[in-house]
Amino acid sequence: ADKYRRAEKVQETLPPNELRVRRGVGVGRYLRRAVEVLTGKDTDNIEIKGVSNAMESVVKLAELVRHRVKGLHQLAKISNIDITDEYEPLEEGLDHLSFKRTVTMLVITLSRSPLDQHDIGY
Repeated sequence: ADKYRRAEKVQETLPPNELRVRRGVGVGRYLRRAVEVLTGKDTDNIEIKGVSNAMESVVKLAELVRHRVKGLHQLAKISNIDITDEYEPLEEGLDHLSFKRTVTMLVITLSRSPLDQHDIGY
C-alpha cells in the first residue's frame, strides 16, 4: 500500500452555475456562492451536485438557499456516475493502477424561472 500514491486529478473548469459539494467542507462557503449566482444577472439557475456521503450536504444547502432566495423552483435528480481513481507507483518497475467505482450522485437544480413540472423530481 505504501508503494503507491493517489494521482492528482486534473480539476475541470465548472460552469459558473454549478456547485460541487464535498463532504467536510462547510455548507456556508457554498451558500454565499449559490446566493450570488441566483441573485446575479448571468443566469437564473444553479445546479448543486454531490456524490455519496456529500448528498446530505446538497439537500441542506438547497434548503438554505431556498430560505434566502424566495420563489425558487426545484428539481432533484439521482443518478450513478463512474469515478476512476488513479494510483502512480513510487518505485521503479511497478504498474500504474486505476480503479473504477460507481457512486450515487444527487443533483438539485434551483431556478428563478419555472422548471418542468411534469418531471418526476419536481
